[in-house]
Amino acid sequence: MIELTGENVTIEQVVRVARENVPVQLSAAARAKMQESRDYIDQRIASGEVMYGINTGFGAFSSVRINDSQLEELQRNLIRSHSMEWANLSLANKPVPSCFCVPTHWPAVTAAFGRS
Repeated sequence: MIELTGENVTIEQVVRVARENVPVQLSAAARAKMQESRDYIDQRIASGEVMYGINTGFGAFSSVRINDSQLEELQRNLIRSHSMEWANLSLANKPVPSCFCVPTHWPAVTAAFGRS
């Protein structure tokens, strides 16, 4: 088990998670940091602020404001779209670059570092 604090990850740990499917858990401090970030974004959304990729579309759709009731779906679809490349490569029997071999618990890993 690798415990993530948001400050202590090593390349060796990343390799173990990606290649050996070693379980990952977030420390209480990392969870608190995530909650603090979530509260900050929630406050900005509640104030009506427009934030790229949080309550807008992406790229050519960056000027399209997404309804608050659809924000969770937008973020879920963002994660899914990033995950699909691995599936597309796997189904096509093409070599899958190691950067696409992302275990299902990796969103928690990236969120712990504020990079989700």
